[in-house]
Amino acid sequence: KRKAWYEKLAWWSDCKTKEGGRIFVLAPRGPNGSHDVWIYMWELLGFMVNKMHEHVVSQDNRFAVLWVQFGDTRMWVPTMTQFRESLHPKYAKNFEALHVLHPSWSTRILRLLLWPIAPDFFWDTFHCHERIEFLDSHVDLRKFRLPSDIYEHDKFLDKQAIEMSEQAKARGLGGFGATAMTEEEKKKQQDQMDQLKQMMAMKAAKGD
Repeated sequence: KRKAWYEKLAWWSDCKTKEGGRIFVLAPRGPNGSHDVWIYMWELLGFMVNKMHEHVVSQDNRFAVLWVQFGDTRMWVPTMTQFRESLHPKYAKNFEALHVLHPSWSTRILRLLLWPIAPDFFWDTFHCHERIEFLDSHVDLRKFRLPSDIYEHDKFLDKQAIEMSEQAKARGLGGFGATAMTEEEKKKQQDQMDQLKQMMAMKAAKGD
């Protein structure tokens, strides 16, 4: 039963990027596109790697990952680090790029922190897309399709952005809708900032 669910959360697309890598989609969410559902990410990542193995390791083919975050990474820094270190060397060899759709605050902040120090090639492999339409420079959206609930979430974000902008203008704050964050969102952002600080400290300790 859980495997059938995971099939809807992690799958190979029949499409390739414009660079030629086959696209693997990771979209952790609950039934009917609900986002407030707990998911055992380590198990889901294991399922993902098992599905990718033949294409990436056995056939030695290039790939790209589209990670739909729905505003939440769902993973702590140690989990991501441990996962990366557990992969077969051919994943690094055949990796084309990571595309994050609907990024979390931690992903946005990470990119901001790395902007002045990361080498150019890093930005060629790590992309963030606030909306599906912005994937167009990397993927042929006439052929590449996602489940309907992801498109619905995309529209919800557009509507939310408009409402927040209007609220900010009504308060005389210009277009800075980010000031309309709820206390829950602020706490979540702070937790993600703490994760990023931990990651940066770990990297500094290793001398990376």
